[in-house]
Amino acid sequence: MTSLLGTSLLGSTFVHDPKKEYIKIQGVVLGESSKYALGQLSNRNISVLLDEALKDERTVAIVYNWGTGIGYVKSGFDLSVDSDSAINKEYTTFIVKDRVTNSIVPFSTSHKRPSEAELSHSDYVRWNGSTFTLRGKKFYPVGPNVYWLGFQESYEYPNRRQIEEAFKIAQNMNATCIRSHTLGVSSGHSKSLLETNFSPAAWEPIDYTFWMAGQYNIKLIVPLTDNYFYYHGDYSHFCTKRGKTKKDFWMDYTLRDDFKAYIRKWLEHTNRYTKLKMKDEPSLFLIELGNELGNIRRDNDSVPPKEWIEDITRFIKSIDTNHMILDGSDECLGKSDNFNITTVNAYRSNFYGKDYNKMDGHASSAAAKRKPFLVTEFDSKFDDEFLKHIERNKNINGSFWWCLYGKDDNGNYIRHDDGYTQYYKESGSFNNLLRLTNHARRLQSLPEVNSLP
Repeated sequence: MTSLLGTSLLGSTFVHDPKKEYIKIQGVVLGESSKYALGQLSNRNISVLLDEALKDERTVAIVYNWGTGIGYVKSGFDLSVDSDSAINKEYTTFIVKDRVTNSIVPFSTSHKRPSEAELSHSDYVRWNGSTFTLRGKKFYPVGPNVYWLGFQESYEYPNRRQIEEAFKIAQNMNATCIRSHTLGVSSGHSKSLLETNFSPAAWEPIDYTFWMAGQYNIKLIVPLTDNYFYYHGDYSHFCTKRGKTKKDFWMDYTLRDDFKAYIRKWLEHTNRYTKLKMKDEPSLFLIELGNELGNIRRDNDSVPPKEWIEDITRFIKSIDTNHMILDGSDECLGKSDNFNITTVNAYRSNFYGKDYNKMDGHASSAAAKRKPFLVTEFDSKFDDEFLKHIERNKNINGSFWWCLYGKDDNGNYIRHDDGYTQYYKESGSFNNLLRLTNHARRLQSLPEVNSLP
């Protein structure tokens, strides 16, 4: 089944091997289930070992350890089962091309694209002028920021276990939504969408995250760029490619066309798991123009002008008629006549101080236009006073705390020591997570709980 060629799995890609009988994938172990084990071969000469493996007609794959010279011979593998594949940089899996049968299911063919009739319009979140709705019922977006789902600070792609762990935790905490920067912001590194020319490897964790969102019935807010030069990129990368400064981004039309081209590729991308284009994904809740745009605390930061916001939102809507657009302005919200931009559907701000006047003022300005306002980041250690202030203000329509991280493949917590990160089941995070869980439950009119699953 040579259709595997060029497809991506766990951050690696299936490619031809010099031995014409084989394709291979580096750093990935396939056929983990014991039912596929045939035996072992040992030879430091991989060419000789692969020739030997072909003599057994049952051989479908050889998982080769470069350190030991041992090849684990497999009668098959099943890519539709998460536990049957794993990341391990010491191994390469070699696959006999003409022995892969239809019973060995690649992800790219395991899920058919839903028909138009199956894809119900009601699966998208809507705004009725006073509240969000989903399938005709009130929907309150609440949950964590999990910024790393598309790319980690270690400059590695997260694997499927790590991605699903985040959704399991969100579900345990009664979250309805996750905000994740790196599902859309991907421009600052050689492994990013922009720098790899939208490679399958860069899309893999993004695609899998959207698949998981559908499985867990959790919606996603996705920023398209960032104000800050972090590991995952910001809008300055579009500028430096053209020899421009960061402040040129807003009104240089060549840079604007580059950003639009990026957005178009993102919206038109077809997810390998859901078989849907991004512009048709029901799991996508809000397209956020960018994270904390116009935070004027730094000399090279500047405010996105009204004309830029109008142009970019019109462009998105010319491609995508399914999703609402969230203004990315933060500290500068209101300075560009934001609340009078008709093509913007929602507004947001982040809070690491208890600035209730700012919060309530922005919420009132949005409500006056019959549009929603969301608190898209806040300090996860804030007490119930802050949480209940959000709950009492009916002009606030979404609540997201910063931030959630999980574990590596050895079971150790991946540290992001910014003072706000929470770790599920870690003793130091328990009280914070329980408080945040009950915040989510109150917003959904659910009874409070005394423990976490």
